[in-house]
Amino acid sequence: MAVHNTLTCVIAGALLLLGSSAIAGERHHQDQGTEGNPALLQQADALQYNHEFDAALQLLSRVIAQGQYVEQARLMQARILLAQGRIDAARESCAALMGKASLTITGTCLLEVRGRAAFSENDQQTLEQAYTQLQQLAVPLRAERSDQISPEIFVWQRQLLAEQAFLLGRFVESIQWLNYADYNEHPTVNQIRLLDSWLAMKQPERLFAVHDHCPQVGKLPPDSIIVRLAAAERQRSTEQCWQKLAAERIAIRVARADPLHTSDLAYYFVHVAPNAAQAQQYASQNYAVAREPADQRLLLAAQALPTQPEASNEN
Repeated sequence: MAVHNTLTCVIAGALLLLGSSAIAGERHHQDQGTEGNPALLQQADALQYNHEFDAALQLLSRVIAQGQYVEQARLMQARILLAQGRIDAARESCAALMGKASLTITGTCLLEVRGRAAFSENDQQTLEQAYTQLQQLAVPLRAERSDQISPEIFVWQRQLLAEQAFLLGRFVESIQWLNYADYNEHPTVNQIRLLDSWLAMKQPERLFAVHDHCPQVGKLPPDSIIVRLAAAERQRSTEQCWQKLAAERIAIRVARADPLHTSDLAYYFVHVAPNAAQAQQYASQNYAVAREPADQRLLLAAQALPTQPEASNEN
């Protein structure tokens, strides 16, 4: 009953903000739907990864208009809109799931939006409420994976809970929500969340319990993980294997003016080799494209770095 009340409040609040036009329009699309196209979803996902958000949204609109795969398309659409910082549009996309997806999925989507909006506005109280409501919604799924929900949705809820716990500074809880038996079973996004939690807790040794102390040729992880391992070395003030590799990787990307995933460059210049000018350059460049909470935190950290004094021209 508590879960049903949570869902009712979340969905009712969204519909009060949106009115009924989005729901009516979505029903119209469903009535007029034709055969869906999962290939378009795959293309949209690839475009999303490359930060080509507008192109991805255009493909998703086509999928939605066809009337099939609407649930997957709407969830991806909401995620992209959140990455762009378009909170109201993301909320509308979630609310349009009414009648197309279960109340659990619709409520989870809306609670993700509510949590993101609260973080962007520095509203800790609302973020706390969203986290509590999301826990109420997901708790029955922690004991057993219900037949009423797919494994993908189960994992998605845990990722959201981990994100909101992290944003509230509850790093132990964030780790618990991602408590798989094997670190290597995690997708990269979850691995990064775990590494960030351990770094925030000043436990760099935990990173080297799941990664080699020095990089092995042919077994290098993505740059987003390399820079975090380098940051862990810096925290420990010991070996510099990962720091040397990170310096080489970042130098290559700076030289080729790599425009994709500049968050890795910003992270390096904030946490590994602090440089206010370069950190702010790449964090701002990244935030102009992607506005996830991690991107906002990175920009704020870059802006907080002390600026380097200008070199004197005096002889």
